[in-house]
Amino acid sequence: MTICYSLLSLVALLCAAFFLTRMLMPRTRVEGMLIFVLALSTGIIFLGYLTSAINQLRNLGVWALLSVLALALTCIPMLFNARIRTCCLAKLAIPRDIERRITGAGFKRFDTLILLGLAIAVAIVAVVNFLVLIGTEPANPDALDYHLPRIMYYLQHNNLRYFPVEYWAMVVHPKVSTILQLYTYLVSDLATNLTQLVQYLAYFVTMIAVYGITRQLGGSRRGSLFSALVFGLLIIVIMEAMTAQNDLIQAAFTACCVYFLLAYRSTRLVKYLWIASAAFALALGVKATQLLVVPSLLIVGVYAFLPAGNQSGIRLGRHLGAAALAMCLALAVITIPAGYGENFLRFGNPLGPLSVRQEHSFEGHTGANLPTNGGLNLLRYGFDALKLDGLPMSGFTDRLQAGVTFLPRHLVEMAGINLLTGEESRLKFDYGRPLIASENCSYWGAMGFLLIWPVVFLSLFALRQPLGIKLFAVATMVFLLVQAFASPYDPWRGRYFITAAIFAVPALAAVAFPRHLAGKCYITFVVLLGCGTAVFSACIHRGTYVFPFHHNGVAVKPTFAYDRASQLTRMVPDLYYPLLTYDSMVPEDAVVATDIKSITSEYIFIGDRLSRRVIPLHSFEGTHLPLPAEAQFLLYTPSAQYQQQKGDTPICVDHPFCGTLMLRRLK
Repeated sequence: MTICYSLLSLVALLCAAFFLTRMLMPRTRVEGMLIFVLALSTGIIFLGYLTSAINQLRNLGVWALLSVLALALTCIPMLFNARIRTCCLAKLAIPRDIERRITGAGFKRFDTLILLGLAIAVAIVAVVNFLVLIGTEPANPDALDYHLPRIMYYLQHNNLRYFPVEYWAMVVHPKVSTILQLYTYLVSDLATNLTQLVQYLAYFVTMIAVYGITRQLGGSRRGSLFSALVFGLLIIVIMEAMTAQNDLIQAAFTACCVYFLLAYRSTRLVKYLWIASAAFALALGVKATQLLVVPSLLIVGVYAFLPAGNQSGIRLGRHLGAAALAMCLALAVITIPAGYGENFLRFGNPLGPLSVRQEHSFEGHTGANLPTNGGLNLLRYGFDALKLDGLPMSGFTDRLQAGVTFLPRHLVEMAGINLLTGEESRLKFDYGRPLIASENCSYWGAMGFLLIWPVVFLSLFALRQPLGIKLFAVATMVFLLVQAFASPYDPWRGRYFITAAIFAVPALAAVAFPRHLAGKCYITFVVLLGCGTAVFSACIHRGTYVFPFHHNGVAVKPTFAYDRASQLTRMVPDLYYPLLTYDSMVPEDAVVATDIKSITSEYIFIGDRLSRRVIPLHSFEGTHLPLPAEAQFLLYTPSAQYQQQKGDTPICVDHPFCGTLMLRRLK
């Protein structure tokens, strides 16, 4: 029955999104795919809000019923309008021109060979990421600490409302991406590893949107494809595509917003303002860091409303009013219910409590020198962008990296600038950050500082680029400045620069295929290096290995060959034996009360298919709940509330991540 409900819900929502896409009459295939993604995502979000409101969030039968109802509502216009009915039910056209466009120029031209190499690398990366996705358990620290546990708690409570928990991120962060992952988990018959599928699909959506954006800005088909493929090979993009995080989801919705703003500029059709508003509301509903993208988006918005050609007589005021109305409505029905309204009612601020805001911004840092700290952060992020992320770790690559940063580091130190200070930093800056590919610390990799950033600077000051490309280069620089001056230095901010790449890579279309030999040699070198590091980073990155190999004489097996406990703890291997001890004592269907530190990867103790019921006893707000009568075990950190008793079993002692954890059998 579960499979039937899953298929019914999924098919109904897919059909509803398809019909709605056809009703909006997209001009191109790219536009149609982006509208379809937004329609499907919005439908899932609304159903999540509805099932939560009636306390039926985990009831797949209710999801299926509401999905069918959504399809029925979508079909109503078809019953009363013959034109809409004809449009929606028209036979799908076979895209016969794609093969001609690919092969028409032959395979001997320079641009064809470059695109072929990029496409092969993207295909290899996509296949490897998919194998990792279906074959391994999620192990990313953020996913284990709050992305996946909050899904379990929402399903346990049967709604999306606030619940007391030790880690603030589970209840303060917006819920759009969580709902998408939760729905994927339900319809996949409780396969926790498939929660990573949302980010994986967002990887392709963002590449498609980047292609469309570049085309809207005047790029050729081949140049636009070059930009999109380069985006797909950026190291941090590849790393995010195989996790249960949400930064790539946010980037996908942002790219859709940018595309439809440009579509409005091309057509002056108000419908694109409504679609762009929905995309922005979804992105903001994924993560509050979308607010840092607003200045860059405003630049795109100004460009979208600038008079173009013979369209200068457009009624600008009416369209601006429509855009404002669309944005207000989208924020009201998508973003505010995603958690901002709840945060405002509970903490007095839509972004959460003051302690959280102070940790992630300069708010409340009364003694901070914003110009100085912002300037230091700008230099720090500049050095982070110079990393050869994705290269294998060895003495040679370390020396190569030191050579890349030698001159700028020498100049900074000669100027008496100390970037290593921990003042106003979440974690101290480190010149020697490891090059191993990581979903937290990686940036754009070699193609970033060898190709993308130089072209962005040249577009600003040297190259004769169209106005749109120049404004996108300005938007990229504005994004960088906002990141530097908005909050203390954060070494994990490479994930945010996925969104910056959306504004940066369209400029590559104009320089992708130079005519001179020197330019061709340089592009070939950068592409080969970028493709090599991308494929290598997909196969071997922090804690995950696709193929067996030997390192320092030690045989390393692929991650697929290990058991679930090893896969879960592969990024924190010291938790492996504590998890085995816990699993050997606690049945799969047990009720476990927890009073543990917020830095503990709580998800690993929930069990396969989220089978155990976990009840947190301590809230990050300082409240403490009594031990529930139904609890069979107590997992706790020794504290004033709970002291070690005879018969308690130590799960781990003085661990750097979880400290000391004790397990007590209650029943």
